[in-house]
Amino acid sequence: INMSVISDWYRGQTILVIGGTGFMGKVLVEKLLRSCSDVNRIYVLVRPKKNLTPSARIDEMLKLPIFESHKNNPEVLKKVIAVEGDSTECALGTKKDIMTQLISEVTIVLILLLLFVWTLI
Repeated sequence: INMSVISDWYRGQTILVIGGTGFMGKVLVEKLLRSCSDVNRIYVLVRPKKNLTPSARIDEMLKLPIFESHKNNPEVLKKVIAVEGDSTECALGTKKDIMTQLISEVTIVLILLLLFVWTLI
């Protein structure tokens, strides 16, 4: 696949990644930053967890070794924006004004979810 075609397609796009803090989500976000650095923004839907706000979780994620190559270009990392929400909730568990903003800005939605269903017998 010609990477310039892919990069051209993503140029100027605003992306919402659902499941972006999981293993494959982190890989996807890093790949977008590295190969499609001309994206406008990458919103990542994030639940609060372990006493961390969604923004703090994204900050921690961006400190992982996979994002090391972007340390010299912090402007690229600023394109990753946490959106508080929950993919299991109606309207992704976001506030109405945030959902309105996402609807008006987002041009691509990428979903990387793994669903576990536990049955106790």
